[in-house]
Amino acid sequence: MKQNVFIVSTYVLGFILLNIGVAGYIILNPDILDNEALFTQISITANTLFYFATALIITILFRKYILEQLKDFTGRIKQMLAIVTTGLVGIYLISFVLGIILTLLGVTEEAANQQSIIDMLEASTPLQFALMIIFITVLAPIVEEIVFRKGVYGIVGKISQNFLNNRDMDPKKSHLIANIIAIAISSLIFGAIHAVDVYILIYAGLGVALGTDYYMSNKNVFAAICVHILYNSISIILTLLVF
Repeated sequence: MKQNVFIVSTYVLGFILLNIGVAGYIILNPDILDNEALFTQISITANTLFYFATALIITILFRKYILEQLKDFTGRIKQMLAIVTTGLVGIYLISFVLGIILTLLGVTEEAANQQSIIDMLEASTPLQFALMIIFITVLAPIVEEIVFRKGVYGIVGKISQNFLNNRDMDPKKSHLIANIIAIAISSLIFGAIHAVDVYILIYAGLGVALGTDYYMSNKNVFAAICVHILYNSISIILTLLVF
């Protein structure tokens, strides 16, 4: 529990410091708001550094946990590959269904998060373009899965399990319900950091697929990381081909 709280706290603190830093830079250099390309380039650099630093801190402090998870993943490689494949298919199925629902509701504009990625790629220098690719396909999946699956999921699951244990519920039933609650809440928070509009449904749906994959793998974070990496990599390839 303490480990999960520390992981989430590290991410939240870093996120706050990142935004304070960017805001401070804008205050000192207000003209940057008139230069969209430069502002985008600064955003790329800042976000990449934030995720790189977070990944480094978590890897160093929780290297024992990460090595144990990696050993478990490779030790059950056939099972894990099946789970990863199922998780990836699940993400696309959920995205497809939610996409249809949004279309029926009359939502046709591009998701703000997706559009910002396209803008960043278009405005980036060759070095920043490379950093952006690394950020999207490697750093973000690793950090976000450790934070939202290991961290947030773990905290919510533990609290839910303790609450249900005090209700004299069947252990198997309470375990399942606690995990469903953990998947739901961690997915909503995951969606909220990616979108503040109706597209939160899409990202929360992705969170549900990743959370379910994490649960199916007996809570091996590398299973969720692999699904996230594959999904983001395929998405960025399609984005580059289209735009």
